[in-house]
Amino acid sequence: MSPPIPPSLPVAVEDAHRQISCPPGTQTSCNAFNNLLEHNDPDILDYVHPKDHNAHIHACLSTEGENKFFVVKYNPSSKGSRRATFLMLAFENGVQHNTELATLRWISEDFGEISALLKAEDQSGSISTSELDYSRSFVNLNGTMTNYSLAVRWSTGTYIERYSWPDKKGEAHLTTNTGSCVQLN
Repeated sequence: MSPPIPPSLPVAVEDAHRQISCPPGTQTSCNAFNNLLEHNDPDILDYVHPKDHNAHIHACLSTEGENKFFVVKYNPSSKGSRRATFLMLAFENGVQHNTELATLRWISEDFGEISALLKAEDQSGSISTSELDYSRSFVNLNGTMTNYSLAVRWSTGTYIERYSWPDKKGEAHLTTNTGSCVQLN
């Protein structure tokens, strides 16, 4: 049974399809995803029940005990079009805090190349039936360059994301996060 919902919020529909099964070790981030789903968040509902039934959509949930997750969405190769959009939305503490949008060009039916939409952005990567590799670089709040990389193995759902950057003195720093991705569509 769900906890009572304050009268100012819409009543969540109790439906088994409104919950995703939580992979081991992802309880905190999975609960954050399911909380948005239970509250009929339009973005999250669109990922679970997309209008575009051909889209590949994965929710990637942190195993670090943190209240954060991201969603990856892209369209497969089709005979009519070899170009698609790669979208990655990151959520932390129930709030969307980052959006990555890039071009996806399918080289073959099962391999696509990710590139920046705008020349000023530094994004690259690839998607195949086996994995996703994505990277980008950006200037951080300290004014130094941060390199971000993400690798997802579709067969296991395992992901690793890394942030590396030098501090103002040039000392290198590295942060690694891990988690599990579940296919939503």
